[in-house]
Amino acid sequence: MHRSNDDYGIPKRTAMQESRAVLFEERRLEQLNSVQRHSCISALYARGMSTRDIQAHVGELYGVTISPDLVSAVTASVIDEVHAWQSRPLESTYAIVFFDALRVKIRDEGLVRNKAVNLAIGVRCSGHKEVLGLWIEQTKGVKFWLRVMNELKARGVVTS
Repeated sequence: MHRSNDDYGIPKRTAMQESRAVLFEERRLEQLNSVQRHSCISALYARGMSTRDIQAHVGELYGVTISPDLVSAVTASVIDEVHAWQSRPLESTYAIVFFDALRVKIRDEGLVRNKAVNLAIGVRCSGHKEVLGLWIEQTKGVKFWLRVMNELKARGVVTS
C-alpha cells in the first residue's frame, strides 16, 4: 500500500518557501555586487591567491562567475590604496620610533617566497602606536635605511 506525504502530515512546499529561497540567493548576489565584492576579492588577494584562485573561490561561495578583468581591477585599486597609505602625511613628532622586520610568505613572479617586511612603528606622545610604513627589500644596508629615513622626513616627521 502506497502512502502520500499528506497521509503522514508532512506539509507540501509552498510558493512562499520557494520565494524565500530565491530571495536568499538574490541577497547573496546583491552582496557580491556591493562593497562586499571589493572586500572579498581584496582579502583573497591579500592572502596571496591568484586571479584564478579568487575566481574559483568566489564561484564556490556565491555561485556566480566573475571575470579576470574584475579581479584585476579590484586588485589594482588595492595597490593604489596601499600606495596612498604609504605616502600619507605623518605627525611631526613621535616619542619613539621602532624599526623591525617580519618574515612573511609573499607571492613573487608566480612563486611564494619568504621575505622580510621592514616596518616603522611610531609611538605618539599620547601613547598611541601607528605604523608609519612598510618596506619589502632584498637588502637592508645603509642605503636602504637612509632612503627610509628620508621618506619619513619627507612625509612630515621632524628629526632633532
